Amino acid sequence: MQRLSGVLVAVMLLMLVTMPAIHASEETARVRINYLAYPVDWDGKSIMIGARLQVPLNMTSKIPAVVILHGTAGVRNNGVYYADALNRAGIAMLEIDQWGGRGLPGGPSSRPKNLGDNLPDVAGAYRLLAARPEIDAARIGLLGLSMGGIETMLMMTRRNSDAVLGKGVHFKAAAAIYPICWLYNHVPGAGFADLVDAPSNPGRQ
Repeated sequence: MQRLSGVLVAVMLLMLVTMPAIHASEETARVRINYLAYPVDWDGKSIMIGARLQVPLNMTSKIPAVVILHGTAGVRNNGVYYADALNRAGIAMLEIDQWGGRGLPGGPSSRPKNLGDNLPDVAGAYRLLAARPEIDAARIGLLGLSMGGIETMLMMTRRNSDAVLGKGVHFKAAAAIYPICWLYNHVPGAGFADLVDAPSNPGRQ
């Protein structure tokens, strides 16, 4: 047993000695975190959508921001990785929780009946960021994961953007990470045409 313990200690020491040094650029960004909430109308009542705002420290001017939309499972650790990368690039991040305020557990049963039902959540997040003094309201983007990717693509059409944000108001950039692409222009409510004038990068599934 003592010999086995000695071997384990030796292996751990070897790992520590040979582990590459972490460069400053790879360290976790230094940020200010605020937990916020904003109201949206849903199912005939007003509910509160929770959100986590991460703003890089030591910024000297207004900065761009990105809204992160979770997938069907809800807020998970994958959003954290995107948030850290954005913060290190000098971009603020607002990740919203579309399930908590609705009392939903996450998973397929929590999905809205119609694809666009929760788009007011996205509009509320946009307005929350645009009103903050540290955020450049002219540079707010959108990043969605899976189900959030579907919402991201829908928000980049003039039809949906005009409906929930107002005519002529829209996100300035978008990235849809592994949305279900086959449903666009085939499923009711999933029209994908007449896009806003912003760069987009839909993934594939």
